[in-house]
Amino acid sequence: GIIMALSTDWPGICLAMGLEAFGFNLASGTLEAISYDSLVQAGDPADFVKWNSRQYTVYSVFQALASLASFITVRIGFRGAYLAAAAIGVCASLAAGQLTEPVATQAQARRTRIPLRQWPRKLWDHTLLNFHFLLEHRRLAAKMLCISLVAAAGYLMQMFWQQHLVEEGLPAAWVGTPLFLLMLMDVAGAMLARKLPGRLRTIFLWLGLPVAACTALAGLPGLLPSLLFAGCSSLLDSAFLVRASSLMQPFYPSDSRATLTSVDSMMYSMCMVPLSPLAGLAADRLGTGLCLGLVGLGLALAILCAVLLQRKQAFPHLNKKRFGSE
Repeated sequence: GIIMALSTDWPGICLAMGLEAFGFNLASGTLEAISYDSLVQAGDPADFVKWNSRQYTVYSVFQALASLASFITVRIGFRGAYLAAAAIGVCASLAAGQLTEPVATQAQARRTRIPLRQWPRKLWDHTLLNFHFLLEHRRLAAKMLCISLVAAAGYLMQMFWQQHLVEEGLPAAWVGTPLFLLMLMDVAGAMLARKLPGRLRTIFLWLGLPVAACTALAGLPGLLPSLLFAGCSSLLDSAFLVRASSLMQPFYPSDSRATLTSVDSMMYSMCMVPLSPLAGLAADRLGTGLCLGLVGLGLALAILCAVLLQRKQAFPHLNKKRFGSE
C-alpha cells in the first residue's frame, strides 16, 4: 500500500502489485490450516464448517463495506486510500502476530526451529513432498481445480455484470450500490453454508449447477432480472465455496494443510490467467450479456465433468503417515 501510494510510474505500480500478490500467496492457506488444526487439537474438527462460515461472513461484511468506500476515495484521493489500506494492513499484521501454531500431530510436537541456512533445502523438500502427494491423489487435485473454476466464474460474473448494468442504463456512479447488495448476498451465502450437506458431489449438483444457471441469466436484458439472478448467483457461489473448502480439509495432511490450501488458491489464479482475457474478448465481440451466458455454460460443463468424476471413483485412501499426520 505504501509503495503504491508513492508510485508515480508503471514500474513502481508493477512492483507494488507484485509485492501484494506475493503477500497474498504467503498468507494463503494459513488461516484455514490454523483454524482446522486448532479444532483437531481441541478434538472437534467437525466444527470447522461453522468456524469457516463465521470467518467468511466477517470477511464478506467488511468487503461489502469496502465497496462503499469509493465515496471516501473520491475525497481523499488514491494516495490517501492506499495509505489507509497500509495502516489497516499493519494493524492486521500485529493482530496475526499474536497467533500461535497448533500442535495437531506428534510430528508437529517434535518439530524444532529450522536454522535460516536450511530454509532453501527444507522448502525444496516440502515442495517435492506436496507435488508427489498431488500426483498420487490426482482425483483430489481435479476436484480442487473444479472448485477453483466455480470461484473463477463467480469473480468473472461480478466483473462483467457491473459493465452489463451500465449498458442496461444504470449510471456508472451508482454501480457501487448494487455491488454492495451483491456482496451482502455473499454474507447470506456464508451463513447458509453450515446448513448444507456434507458430500461434495451433492453440493456440486445442488449449488454448482444453479450457480452456473444464475450466472448465465445475470446477462438478461433489464436491470431487475439481472440484479435478481446475479444476487442468487453470488449467494449460492459463496455458500458453495465455504462448504466445499470445509469438505476438502480432512483430505489434507496436517503438515501440508496450509500448502495444499494455497495450491487450491493457486489453481484459481491459474484458471483466471486464460479465462479473464478470453471472457474479455467475448464481452468485446458479443456483449456482456452473451459473455455471462458463455461463462455460465462453461461452468455447467465443468461441474458435470466433476460430478461424473466423483461418481466414477471416490477419494482414494490417503497415506497420512507419510506426511507426519495422525
